[in-house]
Amino acid sequence: MSSAIPEVTHGAVGDRSSPAPAHPTPPPWANTPAYRAYAVLAALLGAGSLALTVRFPGQVLPTSTAYVTGCVIVLVVVTTLILRGVRVPGTLVGDLPEALLTTPLLAVAPHWGYVVATVAVTLWTCLRWRLTPLDTTFNVGIAAVSSGTATGAYHLAGGTAAQDMTWHVVLAALVGVLTQYVLSEVAVWIGCVLDGKREHAPTLTSSVTRVVPQLMAIGLASCSVALGAQGTLLGALLGHALLAIVLVHLSVQGRSANQRWIAEQLYTASERLRGQTEVDNVPHVLADELATLWQTHDWAVTDQPSRGQEAYRIGPDRYIALAPGRAVLPGPTRQASDALVDTAAEVMRSLEFERELRWRATRDALTGLGNRHRLWDALDERLPAAGRGAPLALMSLDLDTFKAINDTYGHAVGDHLLVAVARRLTEHCAPDDVLARLAGDEFVILSDAAEPGEAVRQAQELQNAISEPFPLDQSVVNVTCSIGVHHVSQPTTRANALSAADAALTRAKKSGRGTVTMATQEIVLEARRLLRLDAELRAAMHHGEFTLHYQPIVEAASGEAFAVEALLRWERDGVMQMSPGDFVPYAEESGLISTIGLWVMRRACLQVNAWNRANHPDRPLRVTVNISTVHIAQPTFVDDVRQILEETGFPPELLILEVTETFATLDLAASVCIGNALSDVGVSLWLDDFGTGYSSLEYLRQLPVEVVKLDRSFLTDISSDASARRFIASIVQLCRSIGREPLAEGVEQEQQRMVLLDLGCSAMQGYLFARPVPIEHLVDAVRPSGQHSRDAGDGRTA
Repeated sequence: MSSAIPEVTHGAVGDRSSPAPAHPTPPPWANTPAYRAYAVLAALLGAGSLALTVRFPGQVLPTSTAYVTGCVIVLVVVTTLILRGVRVPGTLVGDLPEALLTTPLLAVAPHWGYVVATVAVTLWTCLRWRLTPLDTTFNVGIAAVSSGTATGAYHLAGGTAAQDMTWHVVLAALVGVLTQYVLSEVAVWIGCVLDGKREHAPTLTSSVTRVVPQLMAIGLASCSVALGAQGTLLGALLGHALLAIVLVHLSVQGRSANQRWIAEQLYTASERLRGQTEVDNVPHVLADELATLWQTHDWAVTDQPSRGQEAYRIGPDRYIALAPGRAVLPGPTRQASDALVDTAAEVMRSLEFERELRWRATRDALTGLGNRHRLWDALDERLPAAGRGAPLALMSLDLDTFKAINDTYGHAVGDHLLVAVARRLTEHCAPDDVLARLAGDEFVILSDAAEPGEAVRQAQELQNAISEPFPLDQSVVNVTCSIGVHHVSQPTTRANALSAADAALTRAKKSGRGTVTMATQEIVLEARRLLRLDAELRAAMHHGEFTLHYQPIVEAASGEAFAVEALLRWERDGVMQMSPGDFVPYAEESGLISTIGLWVMRRACLQVNAWNRANHPDRPLRVTVNISTVHIAQPTFVDDVRQILEETGFPPELLILEVTETFATLDLAASVCIGNALSDVGVSLWLDDFGTGYSSLEYLRQLPVEVVKLDRSFLTDISSDASARRFIASIVQLCRSIGREPLAEGVEQEQQRMVLLDLGCSAMQGYLFARPVPIEHLVDAVRPSGQHSRDAGDGRTA
């Protein structure tokens, strides 16, 4: 009967999360030729078995027609409902013993009747299970052969010779049933092996486990036959009642155990799903657990489930389709499956959210490249191995004209350019290279490079790729880049590698646009020195190491001071640490100059205001403060000046701000606006170091400056060189012609003073009159003196 049907249907096996079997199951249309021949042979042998049993019908126990009819009805009803029965997988609970049905028919039906009934039941079961025609042919043939062999074994064991239910009949039935069971198991095992599905074949352990309930069922069935053999209606009813009671008990027991098993399986499956860490594994784990719930190996991921399959959606047009196995409770199993699918959907949403968070944590949102965290992870992983035959090239890349593109075309075009640059870098980098965008237009590339020359060649290839035009929003944008290259040939730290590449990039940008610079020890040491300088400058601000010295500005004829210039000094314990000419340029580059400039302005206003009240209340001194072009160009500069004046109470007309010629060359219109705004506040603007930069008469005319300070370099040969005197005379005349007052700085000799007076320059500043001094010594420095040759030296005024 159904024992001839394999435990696993011959269907397509989907992609499982568990390891693939040694002999993967082929799809339904790919049955092996050996299996086809074996199925045909089974069908032929089955037909022969049926013919033999028809020719030799055999004897049966004398019993009533009612009992025989009842046995047939029980057989048909149980066969029809067999797929509605329940069985806990891997246990004996609820496993329907086939001997309960086969033993009565074997004893009371003719041989041909038993074989026909077994074949009919097997055929009906195959149709209910939707087996392929080839598998149906195989199962029906094996059912005929095994049932025919069972009748022969029953006859040889003496079952047909008895006229009443004796132990000989029970023994004969036991021999027949076991013979049929063993033959069916062996035939199914051979079929699975020939078809390449050995993993689905019955094993010795599983076969012995299933034979135990068969032995118990033979005893119960024999009792039923003994009652039916009495030949009375009551005996037949009692025999059928015995079978019914046993079948109902097994069914109820199986359903209860199956529900408990479903609950346990649902809990286990849910925990397994929640334990997944990759979203792509969840559908496979779900399919595996659904197949376990439905007690089948026949499942697949498809976009069109077949009729009669259980289908569960796992994505757009994607379903897990299963063919339910035997003895499955559809209602509870379907509810558990729905709950499991909901759990899987929740887990997938959570994992996708986590994956998105991980992606955002390691990726640049604009370009999709790695961010600094992704780069740091790669450096920490690969730098320790750099000295073991795996040298690396760390390239720091920066676009040269990106700010101008942003200002000209707008930030939207700038963002599109960054995306295009990232795409082009990706195209020209190897798959194993790590690309990251750290900030703005700064990119970092980590790649393999055996030699420094190879690293430079890679950088030049990237540079050439970036130099190709970028078509953006109906515009063609051309951009160049500077690249700093650090060849890592020995293990190092992330900080050292990045600082070396950044130092090389800084040197490349200083060398001009479109430059590739290899990091050297000199470059790295210089960068570290500047880094230490930045820290020291900030510490000096914090610890009050900056002080101000004041140098008088005088009327040369009388020697009387009318203003002082505030000069910044960096002293620690009375010792000069560094001259302003050395640290001010770096402060401008690092952005610290704005903070220092505001401190100098506030400090000068406080000190000079207090000094004026104490010493010159009737004729207060004006104070000049040198302002960096970087600082005065800040949008809040005028407001900062106004606030300092209000906080210190310093009269605006006494404050003078000195700027260099670069202030006007940045943006003349903007510079004029700033100068006018300062004039509205009451603050004067002086032009310092005139003639040392890109002098322009146009900006000198337009800028609202009060005084033009002539650089000391013009005074070197003024007392002995007639051409130098004529040059100074022309500048003085020019300044006077446009309403600007000339002021000579760096006057150190009496002859220089006399010549300048003759040329019409009456305001002067220099060591001839006074050196820069602290505020407490300013009284002596500004006192008029007839000896203008005081302490002439080689120093400068600032």
